[in-house]
Amino acid sequence: MTINCAIIGLGRSGYNIHYKSLIKKKNFKLLAVCDIDSKKLKLIKNTKNLNKYNDYKKVNNIQNLDLVIISTNSISLFKISKFFLKNKISIVVEKPFCKNINSFDELISLSKKYKSKIFPFFNFRYEKAYTVIKDLLKNKMIGKIYEIKRNETYFNRRDDWQSQKKELGGIINAAAIHQIDQLINLIPYKIKKTFAHTNKIVSKGDADDYLKLIILYHNNLLVDLETSWSNSIPDLKWVILGSKGAIYQNKNNVFVKYFKEKHISLIKRDQFSYNSSEKINWKIKKYNLINNHDINSSQIFYKELLILLKNNKNYKLSLKKSLKTLGFINHYLYEKKR
Repeated sequence: MTINCAIIGLGRSGYNIHYKSLIKKKNFKLLAVCDIDSKKLKLIKNTKNLNKYNDYKKVNNIQNLDLVIISTNSISLFKISKFFLKNKISIVVEKPFCKNINSFDELISLSKKYKSKIFPFFNFRYEKAYTVIKDLLKNKMIGKIYEIKRNETYFNRRDDWQSQKKELGGIINAAAIHQIDQLINLIPYKIKKTFAHTNKIVSKGDADDYLKLIILYHNNLLVDLETSWSNSIPDLKWVILGSKGAIYQNKNNVFVKYFKEKHISLIKRDQFSYNSSEKINWKIKKYNLINNHDINSSQIFYKELLILLKNNKNYKLSLKKSLKTLGFINHYLYEKKR
Protein backbone atom coordinates (compact mmCIF):
# COMPACT_ATOMS: atom_id res chain seq x y z
CA MET A 1 0.00 0.00 0.00
CA THR A 2 1.44 3.34 -1.10
CA ILE A 3 0.01 6.64 0.16
CA ASN A 4 0.44 9.62 -2.16
CA CYS A 5 0.85 12.66 0.05
CA ALA A 6 1.69 16.35 0.20
CA ILE A 7 2.93 18.64 2.98
CA ILE A 8 1.56 22.15 3.45
CA GLY A 9 3.75 24.31 5.67
CA LEU A 10 7.50 23.76 5.94
CA GLY A 11 8.23 25.37 9.28
CA ARG A 12 9.62 23.70 12.40
CA SER A 13 7.20 20.82 12.37
CA GLY A 14 6.50 20.61 8.64
CA TYR A 15 10.15 20.35 7.63
CA ASN A 16 11.95 18.98 10.70
CA ILE A 17 9.33 16.40 11.66
CA HIS A 18 6.89 15.55 8.85
CA TYR A 19 9.20 15.89 5.86
CA LYS A 20 12.14 14.15 7.54
CA SER A 21 9.85 11.35 8.73
CA LEU A 22 8.04 10.76 5.44
CA ILE A 23 11.13 10.60 3.23
CA LYS A 24 12.19 7.57 5.31
CA LYS A 25 8.86 5.74 4.96
CA LYS A 26 8.55 3.34 2.03
CA ASN A 27 4.75 3.35 2.05
CA PHE A 28 4.50 7.12 1.60
CA LYS A 29 5.22 8.88 -1.67
CA LEU A 30 5.68 12.63 -1.34
CA LEU A 31 4.22 14.31 -4.44
CA ALA A 32 4.21 17.95 -3.35
CA VAL A 33 5.30 20.51 -0.78
CA CYS A 34 3.77 23.91 -0.25
CA ASP A 35 4.70 27.03 1.68
CA ILE A 36 3.98 30.73 1.21
CA ASP A 37 7.68 31.39 1.81
CA SER A 38 9.71 30.44 -1.27
CA LYS A 39 12.90 30.27 0.83
CA LYS A 40 11.46 27.33 2.73
CA LEU A 41 10.67 25.52 -0.50
CA LYS A 42 14.36 25.73 -1.37
CA LEU A 43 15.13 23.63 1.72
CA ILE A 44 13.84 20.64 -0.23
CA LYS A 45 16.82 19.60 -2.33
CA ASN A 46 15.47 16.40 -3.86
CA THR A 47 13.07 17.93 -6.40
CA LYS A 48 12.75 15.03 -8.86
CA ASN A 49 9.04 14.43 -9.53
CA LEU A 50 8.20 16.76 -6.63
CA ASN A 51 5.80 19.66 -7.10
CA LYS A 52 6.40 22.90 -5.20
CA TYR A 53 3.69 25.46 -4.57
CA ASN A 54 3.09 28.73 -2.74
CA ASP A 55 -0.71 28.32 -2.87
CA TYR A 56 -2.20 25.34 -1.02
CA LYS A 57 -5.23 25.22 -3.34
CA LYS A 58 -2.99 24.21 -6.24
CA VAL A 59 -2.05 21.05 -4.35
CA ASN A 60 -5.59 19.83 -5.01
CA ASN A 61 -4.79 19.62 -8.75
CA ILE A 62 -2.45 16.66 -8.19
CA GLN A 63 -3.87 13.39 -9.46
CA ASN A 64 -4.42 10.46 -7.07
CA LEU A 65 -3.58 12.42 -3.93
CA ASP A 66 -4.52 10.40 -0.83
CA LEU A 67 -3.30 12.47 2.11
CA VAL A 68 -2.34 16.05 2.92
CA ILE A 69 -0.26 16.94 5.98
CA ILE A 70 -1.27 20.40 7.20
CA SER A 71 1.50 21.97 9.26
CA THR A 72 0.94 25.71 8.91
CA ASN A 73 0.58 28.31 11.64
CA SER A 74 -2.34 27.57 13.95
CA ILE A 75 -4.70 30.23 12.64
CA SER A 76 -4.71 28.67 9.15
CA LEU A 77 -5.21 25.01 10.10
CA PHE A 78 -9.02 25.02 10.18
CA LYS A 79 -9.51 26.78 6.85
CA ILE A 80 -7.06 24.52 4.99
CA SER A 81 -8.44 21.39 6.66
CA LYS A 82 -11.96 22.20 5.47
CA PHE A 83 -10.73 22.77 1.92
CA PHE A 84 -9.16 19.34 1.55
CA LEU A 85 -11.89 17.43 3.39
CA LYS A 86 -14.45 18.95 0.99
CA ASN A 87 -12.27 17.69 -1.85
CA LYS A 88 -12.43 14.15 -0.43
CA ILE A 89 -8.79 14.07 0.66
CA SER A 90 -7.81 12.77 4.11
CA ILE A 91 -5.66 14.99 6.31
CA VAL A 92 -3.04 14.90 9.02
CA VAL A 93 -3.40 18.17 10.91
CA GLU A 94 -1.06 19.73 13.45
CA LYS A 95 -2.10 20.93 16.90
CA PRO A 96 -4.21 22.72 17.97
CA PHE A 97 -6.24 21.61 14.90
CA CYS A 98 -8.79 24.41 15.26
CA LYS A 99 -10.03 27.08 17.64
CA ASN A 100 -12.40 24.96 19.75
CA ILE A 101 -14.28 21.66 20.00
CA ASN A 102 -17.19 22.97 17.91
CA SER A 103 -14.86 23.64 14.99
CA PHE A 104 -13.40 20.14 15.34
CA ASP A 105 -16.92 18.68 15.29
CA GLU A 106 -17.46 20.56 12.04
CA LEU A 107 -14.35 18.93 10.55
CA ILE A 108 -15.62 15.50 11.61
CA SER A 109 -18.98 16.18 9.96
CA LEU A 110 -17.22 17.20 6.75
CA SER A 111 -15.04 14.09 6.81
CA LYS A 112 -18.14 11.88 7.11
CA LYS A 113 -19.97 13.74 4.37
CA TYR A 114 -17.08 13.58 1.89
CA LYS A 115 -15.77 10.15 2.97
CA SER A 116 -12.35 11.34 4.09
CA LYS A 117 -10.47 10.93 7.37
CA ILE A 118 -8.90 13.23 9.96
CA PHE A 119 -5.69 12.34 11.78
CA PRO A 120 -4.80 14.84 14.54
CA PHE A 121 -1.03 14.78 14.94
CA PHE A 122 -0.76 13.45 18.49
CA ASN A 123 2.71 11.97 18.01
CA PHE A 124 3.48 12.11 21.76
CA ARG A 125 1.23 9.05 22.10
CA TYR A 126 4.10 7.12 20.52
CA GLU A 127 6.90 8.72 22.51
CA LYS A 128 9.17 5.98 23.88
CA ALA A 129 8.99 7.14 27.51
CA TYR A 130 5.20 7.15 27.35
CA THR A 131 4.91 3.67 25.86
CA VAL A 132 7.37 2.27 28.43
CA ILE A 133 5.39 3.86 31.27
CA LYS A 134 2.09 2.51 29.94
CA ASP A 135 3.51 -1.01 29.90
CA LEU A 136 4.90 -0.66 33.42
CA LEU A 137 1.53 0.53 34.73
CA LYS A 138 -0.25 -2.37 33.04
CA ASN A 139 2.07 -4.76 34.86
CA LYS A 140 1.27 -3.03 38.19
CA MET A 141 4.93 -3.12 39.19
CA ILE A 142 4.61 -0.31 41.71
CA GLY A 143 1.30 -1.30 43.28
CA LYS A 144 -1.66 1.08 43.53
CA ILE A 145 -0.94 4.44 41.86
CA TYR A 146 -1.84 7.45 43.97
CA GLU A 147 -0.04 10.36 42.26
CA ILE A 148 1.26 11.21 38.79
CA LYS A 149 3.46 14.24 38.21
CA ARG A 150 4.07 15.31 34.62
CA ASN A 151 6.45 18.18 33.86
CA GLU A 152 7.40 19.69 30.52
CA THR A 153 9.31 22.79 31.56
CA TYR A 154 12.17 24.94 30.37
CA PHE A 155 13.06 28.63 30.06
CA ASN A 156 12.25 30.31 26.76
CA ARG A 157 11.22 33.96 26.34
CA ARG A 158 9.36 33.20 23.13
CA ASP A 159 8.89 36.01 20.64
CA ASP A 160 7.50 34.08 17.63
CA TRP A 161 3.88 33.67 16.50
CA GLN A 162 3.40 30.90 19.08
CA SER A 163 3.56 33.62 21.75
CA GLN A 164 0.64 35.58 20.23
CA LYS A 165 -3.03 35.15 21.18
CA LYS A 166 -4.24 36.33 17.77
CA GLU A 167 -2.31 33.44 16.19
CA LEU A 168 -3.85 30.90 18.63
CA GLY A 169 -0.48 30.63 20.32
CA GLY A 170 0.26 30.08 23.99
CA ILE A 171 1.30 27.23 26.26
CA ILE A 172 -1.85 25.12 25.91
CA ASN A 173 -2.09 25.07 22.11
CA ALA A 174 1.66 24.99 21.48
CA ALA A 175 2.75 22.45 24.08
CA ALA A 176 0.44 21.31 26.90
CA ILE A 177 -2.10 19.77 24.51
CA HIS A 178 0.35 16.86 24.09
CA GLN A 179 0.84 16.24 27.83
CA ILE A 180 -2.91 16.50 28.43
CA ASP A 181 -3.53 13.98 25.65
CA GLN A 182 -1.06 11.57 27.25
CA LEU A 183 -2.57 11.87 30.72
CA ILE A 184 -6.26 11.84 29.75
CA ASN A 185 -5.83 8.70 27.66
CA LEU A 186 -3.60 7.01 30.25
CA ILE A 187 -6.14 7.11 33.09
CA PRO A 188 -9.50 5.30 32.73
CA TYR A 189 -11.17 6.75 35.84
CA LYS A 190 -13.82 9.47 36.09
CA ILE A 191 -12.74 12.98 37.01
CA LYS A 192 -13.91 14.27 40.41
CA LYS A 193 -12.54 17.82 40.33
CA THR A 194 -9.90 19.96 38.63
CA PHE A 195 -7.87 23.07 39.24
CA ALA A 196 -6.20 24.98 36.40
CA HIS A 197 -4.09 28.12 36.40
CA THR A 198 -2.41 29.84 33.45
CA ASN A 199 -0.10 32.84 33.48
CA LYS A 200 2.08 34.93 31.19
CA ILE A 201 5.47 35.34 32.83
CA VAL A 202 8.45 35.69 30.48
CA SER A 203 7.03 35.45 26.96
CA LYS A 204 7.56 38.46 24.68
CA GLY A 205 4.03 37.98 23.31
CA ASP A 206 0.65 38.29 25.05
CA ALA A 207 -0.22 34.58 25.28
CA ASP A 208 0.21 32.46 28.42
CA ASP A 209 3.53 30.66 28.89
CA TYR A 210 2.69 28.72 32.07
CA LEU A 211 0.07 26.09 32.93
CA LYS A 212 -0.56 24.30 36.21
CA LEU A 213 -3.28 21.64 36.03
CA ILE A 214 -4.42 19.46 38.93
CA ILE A 215 -6.87 16.61 38.37
CA LEU A 216 -8.42 14.54 41.15
CA TYR A 217 -10.09 11.30 40.08
CA HIS A 218 -12.87 9.44 41.89
CA ASN A 219 -10.44 6.74 43.02
CA ASN A 220 -8.38 9.52 44.73
CA LEU A 221 -5.63 9.43 42.11
CA LEU A 222 -4.04 12.88 41.91
CA VAL A 223 -2.49 14.17 38.67
CA ASP A 224 -0.22 17.21 38.69
CA LEU A 225 0.75 18.68 35.31
CA GLU A 226 3.06 21.65 34.82
CA THR A 227 3.90 22.86 31.32
CA SER A 228 6.01 25.99 31.26
CA TRP A 229 8.37 28.13 29.22
CA SER A 230 9.28 30.08 32.38
CA ASN A 231 10.99 27.47 34.57
CA SER A 232 14.79 27.80 34.67
CA ILE A 233 15.26 24.65 36.78
CA PRO A 234 14.71 21.40 34.85
CA ASP A 235 12.22 18.97 36.40
CA LEU A 236 11.85 15.22 36.04
CA LYS A 237 9.42 14.74 33.15
CA TRP A 238 7.51 11.90 34.81
CA VAL A 239 7.16 10.88 38.45
CA ILE A 240 4.56 8.20 39.23
CA LEU A 241 4.12 7.19 42.85
CA GLY A 242 2.62 3.88 43.95
CA SER A 243 2.14 1.81 47.08
CA LYS A 244 5.12 -0.40 46.15
CA GLY A 245 7.50 1.98 44.44
CA ALA A 246 7.83 4.67 41.79
CA ILE A 247 8.41 5.25 38.08
CA TYR A 248 10.34 8.30 36.94
CA GLN A 249 12.02 9.72 33.87
CA ASN A 250 15.43 11.37 34.18
CA LYS A 251 16.67 12.74 30.84
CA ASN A 252 16.87 9.83 28.37
CA ASN A 253 16.09 7.09 30.85
CA VAL A 254 13.01 5.72 32.58
CA PHE A 255 13.55 4.06 35.94
CA VAL A 256 11.23 1.88 37.96
CA LYS A 257 11.97 1.37 41.66
CA TYR A 258 9.84 -1.39 43.16
CA PHE A 259 9.60 -4.27 45.60
CA LYS A 260 7.60 -7.46 46.06
CA GLU A 261 6.67 -9.01 49.39
CA LYS A 262 9.41 -11.60 48.95
CA HIS A 263 11.94 -8.75 48.89
CA ILE A 264 11.15 -7.84 52.52
CA SER A 265 13.07 -9.14 55.51
CA LEU A 266 12.49 -8.47 59.20
CA ILE A 267 15.04 -6.62 61.30
CA LYS A 268 15.32 -5.72 64.94
CA ARG A 269 13.99 -2.21 65.40
CA ASP A 270 15.70 0.34 67.60
CA GLN A 271 13.25 1.28 70.36
CA PHE A 272 13.72 4.97 69.59
CA SER A 273 13.26 4.62 65.82
CA TYR A 274 10.20 5.67 63.86
CA ASN A 275 11.01 3.11 61.16
CA SER A 276 9.22 -0.23 60.94
CA SER A 277 10.88 -3.57 61.52
CA GLU A 278 10.99 -4.21 57.78
CA LYS A 279 13.99 -4.00 55.54
CA ILE A 280 12.94 -3.51 51.92
CA ASN A 281 15.37 -4.71 49.30
CA TRP A 282 14.46 -2.33 46.51
CA LYS A 283 14.80 -3.41 42.88
CA ILE A 284 15.58 -0.88 40.14
CA LYS A 285 15.14 -1.35 36.40
CA LYS A 286 16.38 1.09 33.78
CA TYR A 287 14.97 1.66 30.29
CA ASN A 288 17.02 3.60 27.76
CA LEU A 289 15.17 6.04 25.52
CA ILE A 290 15.80 7.29 22.00
CA ASN A 291 17.39 10.73 21.70
CA ASN A 292 15.33 12.21 18.86
CA HIS A 293 11.82 11.45 20.08
CA ASP A 294 10.17 13.81 17.55
CA ILE A 295 11.35 11.83 14.52
CA ASN A 296 10.95 8.44 16.18
CA SER A 297 7.44 9.08 17.51
CA SER A 298 6.43 10.61 14.17
CA GLN A 299 7.60 7.57 12.23
CA ILE A 300 5.54 5.35 14.51
CA PHE A 301 2.58 7.73 14.05
CA TYR A 302 2.76 7.27 10.28
CA LYS A 303 3.16 3.52 10.65
CA GLU A 304 -0.04 3.46 12.71
CA LEU A 305 -1.73 5.75 10.21
CA LEU A 306 -1.39 3.06 7.53
CA ILE A 307 -3.40 0.74 9.77
CA LEU A 308 -6.01 3.40 10.54
CA LEU A 309 -6.54 4.15 6.84
CA LYS A 310 -7.49 0.51 6.26
CA ASN A 311 -9.22 -0.29 9.56
CA ASN A 312 -12.27 1.86 10.20
CA LYS A 313 -12.83 0.49 13.71
CA ASN A 314 -9.33 1.47 14.85
CA TYR A 315 -9.71 4.86 13.13
CA LYS A 316 -12.89 5.61 15.09
CA LEU A 317 -11.17 4.62 18.34
CA SER A 318 -8.24 6.93 17.58
CA LEU A 319 -10.58 9.79 16.74
CA LYS A 320 -12.51 9.16 19.96
CA LYS A 321 -9.28 9.62 21.96
CA SER A 322 -8.66 12.95 20.21
CA LEU A 323 -12.21 14.11 20.93
CA LYS A 324 -11.73 13.15 24.58
CA THR A 325 -8.60 15.33 24.81
CA LEU A 326 -10.09 18.31 22.99
CA GLY A 327 -13.31 18.03 24.98
CA PHE A 328 -11.34 18.10 28.25
CA ILE A 329 -9.37 21.19 27.17
CA ASN A 330 -12.49 22.98 25.98
CA HIS A 331 -14.47 22.26 29.18
CA TYR A 332 -11.86 22.43 31.95
CA LEU A 333 -9.39 25.00 30.59
CA TYR A 334 -11.52 27.35 28.49
CA GLU A 335 -15.18 27.23 29.52
CA LYS A 336 -14.41 27.27 33.27
CA LYS A 337 -12.24 30.39 32.85
CA ARG A 338 -15.17 32.40 31.49
